[in-house]
Amino acid sequence: PPRPKRNPPSHRCNRRMSHKNTYSYKVRLGHWWEDEELEETRLKDFRARKAVGQLLIHQTQAKFQHMLKSADLSLTGDGYVHYGDTVILTNQQTDAVLASDISDTFTIDERNVCAVTGTPHKDPTVRTALMIARSPSMPDDGDSVLRFGSRFCLVTHPELTPEPMFISSLVGTLQSSSRYSHNQLVYTAPYFDGQRSTWKAIHFDPQVRFETEGEPVPANTLLMVQHVQSGVPLACDHVMYRNDFGVEKEVCCRSSLDNHRAETAVNHWAFSMMESGECESPKADGGNGEEEEEGAFQGDLPTDQ
Repeated sequence: PPRPKRNPPSHRCNRRMSHKNTYSYKVRLGHWWEDEELEETRLKDFRARKAVGQLLIHQTQAKFQHMLKSADLSLTGDGYVHYGDTVILTNQQTDAVLASDISDTFTIDERNVCAVTGTPHKDPTVRTALMIARSPSMPDDGDSVLRFGSRFCLVTHPELTPEPMFISSLVGTLQSSSRYSHNQLVYTAPYFDGQRSTWKAIHFDPQVRFETEGEPVPANTLLMVQHVQSGVPLACDHVMYRNDFGVEKEVCCRSSLDNHRAETAVNHWAFSMMESGECESPKADGGNGEEEEEGAFQGDLPTDQ
């Protein structure tokens, strides 16, 4: 005969019902007093930081307001780039503009440096505007025009940080390289780092590169920016770089060659400046930076740095 069914033991029922809350929300269990005090302390701390503007949202808004402040580009009267001009570097491959992010920091040689990316925003801002400075290794011969092969420095806008910062690059090693593509690192240093912070402009066409050595660098025209220490050109490709400003492009130093051993659009840049027709009230000197305001950047670096 079939065996009679038995009711499950009581402990099995308790085990099955243990996951259910059999108490009302008004019942206080455990260390309920400590939990209420902790919640009240967190609320007081939140209100105190909100009153003085120390919340993360306030810091982010202040950073955006400072770094996205509009900047004025220099006016090119003769069509060439001069020392002391304010420009933006635009890449042909990604159509991105070279930008500094002083909130994204890391360490090189036990010093804090900042990241460099390519932003899709074309409007000149404090984080994208750069100033052309004469390299201390170049003698001052009185010529204010930037020429192909001449060494120069890329200095950040004076409103970005109290002290000038320099676009620099470090020869790639196992310990230091670009974040995603692992190529030669490009960063912004709060100090002049010698050959690491020195660049030169060369023609983008290798067939006429030798002939154009020493000629003036035209504004709003494709060229290449080569790192002096390593001899590797500046590059920007479609490599995503996520930061507080959204999805931007990674900037590094590498040679991108086609089948004819010529550099591709990844290495092609342009010094974007304002032209005469884009400015309603151009300067009397043609916008070459010869008559600057008192205390303004003159395009020369002190040689003792």
